[in-house]
Amino acid sequence: MDKNIDQNEVNKFAELADKWWDSSGEFKPLHNINPIRSEYIASKIDLKGKKVLDVDVGGFIS
Repeated sequence: MDKNIDQNEVNKFAELADKWWDSSGEFKPLHNINPIRSEYIASKIDLKGKKVLDVDVGGFIS
């Protein structure tokens, strides 16, 4: 792999990959907070007619 890629980090997140998307699993709080976070953002800016891309750092589920 590339010298800028930490294989240990790749392995760590690969092991968690299936768990991230389980809305009833250990990351359930992240799934639950996302609609609240989205509503807050929408209350601050006008999203009508716009597309939104949520680029996050691997903690929040969009």
